[in-house]
Amino acid sequence: MAIDFTVKDLIHKIIAKFVHAYLPDAKKPYNLRAVLQPELDIHGIASKADVYNIETDPKVIEEGLTAACELIYYLTADGYKIKTPLFNLRVRLPGEYEGAEIHLNEGLYPEVRLQTSADFRQYIRERVQVAFDGFADDEGLIAEALDEKTGQIDEVATRWVNARASVQLSNAA
Repeated sequence: MAIDFTVKDLIHKIIAKFVHAYLPDAKKPYNLRAVLQPELDIHGIASKADVYNIETDPKVIEEGLTAACELIYYLTADGYKIKTPLFNLRVRLPGEYEGAEIHLNEGLYPEVRLQTSADFRQYIRERVQVAFDGFADDEGLIAEALDEKTGQIDEVATRWVNARASVQLSNAA
């Protein structure tokens, strides 16, 4: 069997599994979750160029994506609304005001809103099929542990003693 990578996919397939809906107000016992491919960073995206028959050199793609992301970062911070073929991005200023304020309400900060573009939503709607593949058999897991005292992740754990609980226990004895 040979795989021909010279043809671009017209229809994509996502494998999905049923997972338990643990929320108490869930209307049905299961949700559907896509079984995702491995996560790709910018280098990983660029490295797929040859597989998907993209003529641009992967190094050029990686450098271009990195530069574009950096430029979008700064332009968004300067208040520009960004519109790309994949997403639209804008800054929102939260809160309600009287009209005479000179700063945001206390505790509020500018928020970034990201929305997939209409063209991208249409592409997904027209070209993605979902293949149902039974039930997810994985149980919950801890992805990483943060030691709040040291700030280290997945290293060591510092024993934490709740002083108030210790006092209550000793008083009860």
